Formats: sequence, structure tokens, C-alpha cells
Amino acid sequence: MTMIEHTAFASPLTLLSQWQDRPEGDPLREFLVLGYTADLAFLERFAVSKARQMGARVTVLSDADQQIHDPIDVRFAGHVYQYGAATIPGAFHPKLAVLVGEEDVWTAIGSGNPTMSGWGHNHELWCVLRGRRDRGLRVQSELASWLQDLPRHVAMPGWIAETLADVGAALRPAEIDDSRPDVRLLHNLRVPIIDGLPVEAAEVNLAAPFIDPSAAAVRAVLERARPDRVRFALQSQLTSFVPSTLLAAAGRTTAEFHEVDDERTMHGKLIEHVDRDGRVHVVVGSANVTSPALLRTVREGGNCELAVAASVKRSLLPDARPVSADTVAQWPSTAPSEREQSSPALRLLGARRLDRTIEVTAVSGIDATVTVELSPDGAPGSWQARGVFAATRASAAVTWTVDSPEPAGAAIRLVATLEETVVESVPAFVTDPHRCRPRTDFGKEPRLRGAYELDELIGDSEVMARFSKDLLTLLKLSAEQRASTATLRVPAGGAVEVQARKDAWTEFLDHATHSMGAGLVELAFPGALPSPVNTVEASEWAVGAVDDETELAEGETESDIELLDVELGREARRVPPEARARYRTWIHRWVMSISPSPSVALPSLPLRMTVAALFLELLAAGIWGADESWREDLADVVRSLVEDRAEIDDSPEQSHAYLGALVAVCLAVLGQDARVHGGRPADVVLTRAWEPAHDVATLTEDVVLEAVLLRSSEIGARLAGQAEVLATVELARQATADPKAEIKAGLAAAGLDLEEQHGAWVAHGTFKNPMRPAAQLATELYDGAPLTCVATNGARSVTMVRTEGAVAMLDSAIGKWRVYAMRRPSTPLTIFGQGEGVPATRQVLAARPIPPAVAALAGQADLDAVLAKYGPKGRPPAKDAAWTDWDW
Repeated sequence: MTMIEHTAFASPLTLLSQWQDRPEGDPLREFLVLGYTADLAFLERFAVSKARQMGARVTVLSDADQQIHDPIDVRFAGHVYQYGAATIPGAFHPKLAVLVGEEDVWTAIGSGNPTMSGWGHNHELWCVLRGRRDRGLRVQSELASWLQDLPRHVAMPGWIAETLADVGAALRPAEIDDSRPDVRLLHNLRVPIIDGLPVEAAEVNLAAPFIDPSAAAVRAVLERARPDRVRFALQSQLTSFVPSTLLAAAGRTTAEFHEVDDERTMHGKLIEHVDRDGRVHVVVGSANVTSPALLRTVREGGNCELAVAASVKRSLLPDARPVSADTVAQWPSTAPSEREQSSPALRLLGARRLDRTIEVTAVSGIDATVTVELSPDGAPGSWQARGVFAATRASAAVTWTVDSPEPAGAAIRLVATLEETVVESVPAFVTDPHRCRPRTDFGKEPRLRGAYELDELIGDSEVMARFSKDLLTLLKLSAEQRASTATLRVPAGGAVEVQARKDAWTEFLDHATHSMGAGLVELAFPGALPSPVNTVEASEWAVGAVDDETELAEGETESDIELLDVELGREARRVPPEARARYRTWIHRWVMSISPSPSVALPSLPLRMTVAALFLELLAAGIWGADESWREDLADVVRSLVEDRAEIDDSPEQSHAYLGALVAVCLAVLGQDARVHGGRPADVVLTRAWEPAHDVATLTEDVVLEAVLLRSSEIGARLAGQAEVLATVELARQATADPKAEIKAGLAAAGLDLEEQHGAWVAHGTFKNPMRPAAQLATELYDGAPLTCVATNGARSVTMVRTEGAVAMLDSAIGKWRVYAMRRPSTPLTIFGQGEGVPATRQVLAARPIPPAVAALAGQADLDAVLAKYGPKGRPPAKDAAWTDWDW
């Protein structure tokens, strides 16, 4: 089907939105944009992110001299989408957008450049063709040939030429539909566009923003068609033409002039012929009514133009008020200026990131020594020279290779000195074509039925109800799929190709986005997707002095400022109080679906991370209030995140920082009012999550952690500030190096100074009764091996020795060993820490000689040396020099 639209269709952005809204949810494989002027910052904001989220490789090609963006504003060129520049003696002037899916192909050929004006403000004309890859109009095949032929006539980077060949191959239909022979592609690669216009017409209608100063193209069109009447649509202030020459050219036939108001630029290009039978034939595309556009080929120095000829039901000439020739003669005379007359000395067409080098494609208009400079972001003062080359004047492109560490996305430019004047090329961006390729083909991978955004989930309980049902189904299907493919998993090896490693992160995000949609992926992986709404803001630069605005108030110290880190992070969404019970029910069901189980496989890691991120969001929203039941569920979430270490190892390295950040924040929240290896219920829950997960928390990175943090003013909100999380991460690092580190930290926080003596752990403190601290040591330091520990306040000491099933206690103030059997869930802390005196036992033994029942519990500790220092004092020995019960 072919349509030419002027009002219902605004720009290729409309096509993107229509593709995205298709109920069948077909992925987009290619999104190709050609234009004369390009604004990459505009495209990134309105087109690139949308197309990439639908799976497409995005490629932009424009005239090398016509970029209107500042490189500092371009964030994703080269590593999210491909950008290249083209150059010819004339202007590279086509306006084209191509969307290629698995089955369908949509194209828009028209007049609008990929800029805010061309795709958003000007009056433009577009011809939209919708076809299929298995069957399409002949014009679809003609466009495929044009794309594949274009690099033979236009200088451009090699990888862009390869992309045009790929898109052309995908565009070419397997079967030609000849039902619309009137629809033809017009271009000037080999013959002028004028040769494709009708040779006879009753009426010719012309509208364009640029008309030859000599009006040669107007004369050529009229001489070819010999119409009875010609009508012009002009803007008195905005159309570029010379009134006298236009009136002279139009004077050979009846001429009518229509004045279009100057409120918006009439940028559409229209050549319209009405035949003797009243049928209307239009040419819509990029060609102005100028000699370079209509009368010359590319080889002859003309522009590179593209247009579509088709029959339509009505005239497309703008409906505007008629004005007389005398009025037009009074309008100001202007000359077309779509291209500067002087060619730039250096044209940089593109740069490609290879394994260890960067391949630069350029055209030089001078004989000079050229320096290749690179910058991380194009900011002033950040450019570094990376290579020097001898350039000679030529129209053909040359390729240089430079050694450079800059990654894909870095800005690059050429600099030379010409007669004491420094000349610079328009910057380009280092491109990694493989990273920009179409997203992975997902086949039958499960996915959410709808696209959900966090705002509507948290704010609308009805939407959350649908999402919860949808998510539970997805979690189940994901687990089943992973179970069925588990036996096919190949462990990661050392001989992995460099390109495969480089691209694993992109594929990982592609799969996650396919399953959950970009909104939820952004929640679990903030800032990872190519989206203009990233949580991590782009840096800005400025020239001049920058004052420190973080001034201390009266009586305030630097440490006070550091304590304000809870203000970092994104504001958590609010859940209405009346809906909180429902939200608690939903999150509990999600946790049950991802909790580790010996008989059920886990859903994929990105899904589990998303559940964790949603849990933290709801904790920050305060939906539990004073209810502590969230602790058990959050511990289960943490355990599910780290359960499958093989899956973590197989995940791309970039994902580890996000996983580590989520685990670190979860552990920090669980650690509020709780201690690792403590004896209270909250301590036990924290320990259950800490032991398998603390090493993963050390994988976090500061920039990712800041993006994951939340803040909230809700009553009952549970969240962790940056300092809290960083302390948790530091403790995790210590615990990874020293298994007892977290216990030592917890004991230190409780006022116990821990050291090791004679194979025993000794804690010094200011407590009055050392019984409970000793029980705490015997509980928290126990790792399955026999343990000896002492708690002392200097005047009184309690020694405990223990194994899995028994514990013995010696109080220096009492002087006898008391031995107790222990059965789970009993611990020394539950036996001795209740504050009800010394528990009764039938097994009471002398202190010395150390009874065999006690020695068996002490393990490798030198119990005699320990008792010599911390045992009972001032008791007389018995006659046989041994301590006895009577002596005690």
C-alpha cells in the first residue's frame, strides 16, 4: 500500500510510534535515516532510544558539512547507534527513513531533515510506502537498488556502506507487486531527475523553499511539460528565489501565484502535473526546483536527490491566497544558500573502533599535515592528539589508522594549519558497528504482555494488579525455560572471542528489555539503557571559575555535611495508605516465585533483580509501616539474587556492579537494628542473607550505587543512605578477606574489644556481668570447629568452650565448669543470655585439672594458659596441688 500524506503524517517519528503501538509487537530490525542536515542530539532524544528499545540497529547518514549539534550534547553516537557523514561535489540531500522488521518494511521519502525543524516544525511533504519483505511494490525494489548503489557515487565510511547494503537487501521484496506502476523512484545517480518528469501536462504546480536564482529549473520543467497553466506556492519572506527571473520563466504560460503565510517554513518540495483527464501526478522528495537538484547528475556536480512519483486523488499544492505577479515582483530577492560556496578544507566522514586501533575515513581539500585528535566528550580543553598524517587534496576518501585508547562514542576531529590559520573538521564520533547492530532475535522468549512504567505501577493499584498477575506468569515461564535449557549450558571459558565479550552486555540488556520493557529495566539497571531519561545525568562543562557552593552553616562541620547523604538518590514513589495491604500481598507473591527451591529453577537474573528493585521501592514507600515482616521476604530476595553463581559468572561483567549495588542496599536495610551473627530474630534474618551474599555486595561501583539509592519522606519508610551502604560494602570486603570480620565489627559496635590469645578469642569490655558477652562470643564466633572464648571486664571473667552439641562455662567468680548439652535451635546465647542467673545442669566439674569432657570441647586452644590469666584467683591449692570442688 502506498500513501502520500501531508496532515495525518508528521514525520518519521510518527512511523516509529505507529510501529511501537502495533498490537502484535513485531521487533524492529533496522531504522535508517538519511538527511542533509542532522541534529544528533534531537534524534537521540526523540528517535534513537525508541528505535533501539524496539530492537533496531539505528544508522544516520547526513552531509559532512551540515551538522547542527554540539558534540558535547551527543551522548550515544558510536556505541548505541551508527552515525556517518557523506560528501560529494554537490550537496548530499536525500531525506529518507526506512523501518525494517521481520516481515514488514515501511519507508518515508520526503523533504524533512532529521532535525527539530524538519521532523517537528516545518511544513513538510512525505511519501509513505508500506510493504512486506515477501511481496512489495516495484518502487520498494528500486529503493533497495538505490541504497546498494549509493556508495559507488557518494563518499562515506565503509561500515555505513555495508549497512546500506544490508538494509537494501532486507528491503528488496521476494516478489514484485505491479499493482501500482504509477509509483516510481526518482533519483539522479545516473540520470537527471528532470528526465523522469511527465512530457505533457495541462497544469504544473510547483512548491519548494529554494528556486534557482536564474529560474533555469523552472524553465526546464515547463519546457518539458508545456502546460496551459503553472501555479506557484511561495512565501514572501522564507522562499529563496529571484522574483524577476521567476516571473520571466513563468511568463511563457498562464501563471498563478499563491502566498503561503510565513508563520512556519514551507519546506516541502512538490512538482505536480495535472494531465488532460484531470489526474494528478506528484513528485515528492528532497529535490528543490534548482539546477543542482533537477538538471544534473551526481557525477556532473549536482546534488544527491531522492523522490517518489505517484498518482494521487487531489492536488497537494498548499491552499493559499492568490497574489498578482506585480505583488510577487515587489518581494525581496534572495538566492538559494543550502550549501556554502567554499568547501571545507577537511571533511571527517567517520571513525570506526577496531580491536586496538581507530580507523578514520576523511576527505582532504588541502595539502597539509593533519592531526587526528580525540576527546571523551568533545568538551573544550579535552582534545588529545593521537596521530599525524600527510594529506593531499583529493575528492576521494582516504583511510587512516591511529592507535588510541578512546572507546566507542568518543569525539574525534581533524586539525591542520593552513597559512598560519588553524582549520578543524566537523567532529565525528568513534563507532563500534558491532555494538550498534540489531538487537538479538528473541524467538519465543517469555515477556510481559504489556509495557509498564514505574509511575503507573506504584500510583495505580489496578495497573499493579494486572502487572502482578503478568509478572507472576513471566517468572514462572522464565523458570521453566531456564530449567529446560540448564543441561545445554556451556561454561564460560578462556577462549572467548573479543567481540563476543564486548557485546555480551548489549545482548544481556536486549533480553531484559524484551522480557520486561525499558521502564522496568531502567529500574534494575539505572542508566544502562540508551535513553534520554537515564537516572545518571550527563556531565556538563563550563569555562571560568567555579565556586564551591557547599558552604558550612554556623556551628556546622564537614562531618555534619557527610551525614546528609540520605538526600542522595531518586525520590521513591508514593503508595496510597489504603492500597498498602494489597501491595504487601503482591510483593510477597513475587518473592515466593523467585525464592530458591531444590525442586524449582529460578527465573532469570534480570527478573530477580527487578523484583529486588521493586521491593526496595515499596520499602521506601513505607508500605509495611512498623510491621517487621518484610525482613524475611527481603532476605529471601537477597538469597535468590546470589543463589546461582554460575549464572552470575556467565553474566556480562557490566551487570555485576548493578547486582552488587542491589545486594549492598538490601543488606544495608536488613542491617538496620540488626547485627550479623547476633542472637535476636532480626540478627538471624540478616545473617541468613549476609552469609551467602556479602561477597557479591563488594561488586558495586559508586556511580551505579548512587543511581540505585532512594530517598523518601514517608512515615515508616525503610531505606539506606549512601554512608550506610558504603559501610556495609566495606564490611563485606573485610569479611571476604577475614571470615570473622563482620562478627568483629558487630562485637565492636556492642562495645567488645576482641583479640586472640592462646588459641582463644578474648573480648574486653566495661560490662558488669561477663556471662552474656561470653555467650554472645560463643554463639557468633562459632563456625563448626571447637571454640574457646573469654569475656572479661578486668575484675571478672567468663570462659566458654563449645562444639556443635555442647557448651561448658567457667565463671571466675564461681570457679566450676558447668557443662550443658545443646540441641537446635539452642545456642549459648539462648542458654546464658536470658538474665536469669546461671542455668541448672547436672554436670558440674572442677576447674583443674581440666576435665576431659571440657578439654574435648576446647579444641586447639591452650586452656591451661587461658585459665592462668582469666580463671579464678586467690584459691588455695589442695594437698595434691590440684584444684578441687571443695577448694572452690
